[in-house]
Amino acid sequence: MVASNKKTCSVESVEEYIKTLRDILTNERTAVFRGHSNKEWKLLSSGDRNELKSGDYQDIWLEGYKHNYDTIKTENFIDAVVNMQHYMIPTKLLDWTYNPLVALYFVVEQNPDDDGEVIVAYPRTIYEPDLEETKTLSRYLKKIYHNENTFEEEMNLFRLLHCDKNMFFCVTKSNERIQAQAGLFSLHLDISKTDIAKKTENELMDILRNKPSDSEMNNKSEEIKRGYEKIKKAYIDSHKRDEWNTDFFFYMDNNERRLEKEYSIIHDVLAKLRKSWIWDYYKFYHINIEVENKRIEIPAKYKPGIAEDLKRFCNIHARTIYPDFPGYTEYIRNRYSHKISNQELTGLNFTDFEPLMR
Repeated sequence: MVASNKKTCSVESVEEYIKTLRDILTNERTAVFRGHSNKEWKLLSSGDRNELKSGDYQDIWLEGYKHNYDTIKTENFIDAVVNMQHYMIPTKLLDWTYNPLVALYFVVEQNPDDDGEVIVAYPRTIYEPDLEETKTLSRYLKKIYHNENTFEEEMNLFRLLHCDKNMFFCVTKSNERIQAQAGLFSLHLDISKTDIAKKTENELMDILRNKPSDSEMNNKSEEIKRGYEKIKKAYIDSHKRDEWNTDFFFYMDNNERRLEKEYSIIHDVLAKLRKSWIWDYYKFYHINIEVENKRIEIPAKYKPGIAEDLKRFCNIHARTIYPDFPGYTEYIRNRYSHKISNQELTGLNFTDFEPLMR
């Protein structure tokens, strides 16, 4: 899931909302938006909200596949997952939009008694895969759904995308709703600090054991290795940990001058570390930390007025947000709901027409 901070402000109208966006958006980073009609909702995918396990995702996909649904039997697995998301099947994807007014619509369209909010996120990278890269991403997603993904694949994807643990991406083939909503998705990568720590130490040990032919340099490598072990032990002892974690290298980098008084070898340790791919992880995940999310609150009492202005001045309403036929039926149902009796509604199931971005 994407990290967040406290809400930025509260707005009462579309005009105030746009003014706020002018104040908080930066030209240096691309912003994406997500609307919650209830501000208490968390940034969780539908699968995470339902606490699905890897085996559950596999069962869901197989259930659709064995019934020969074309929306699931796609050339690229990523299209299958997006289609499942489109039809409200629980997935690991989270919906976002490039259009802040679309996000605002999702705040005001439902839950009229609840305060809502728009989350403004600044992805480090938005992955727009070409055909070959789509196949790579599809293979990864398919392994998730078949419970076959490995730590190596998680890290390969991380290194390929130069992202943090929340990967933002567009799809090469969009359906009508995604196009109308200027939609994109995020996927939370299952990269734990413990896994990273173990993998990093193994790779760093390989680096430190890479002994040149010169005997003097052999001794230097052994000295670096011993020094590294001492620094690691000092970190564990000083932080009262049973084991070190990913913060260890950030700690070494931040405290290089202080540590060199006791461990002269730290320059060599960091020099070797900074030449490895490991440093890319820490550079992206710790040092080049992403801009925190911002939140714009919309109190419940202002939702009706904002919804009316979005429709009147921005042409944003159910019929334009959901341009397919199920969306049209939802639009008609809402527009004429006061004319439809409870008796006429009895037995009808409109769950297929629920909005995409939930």
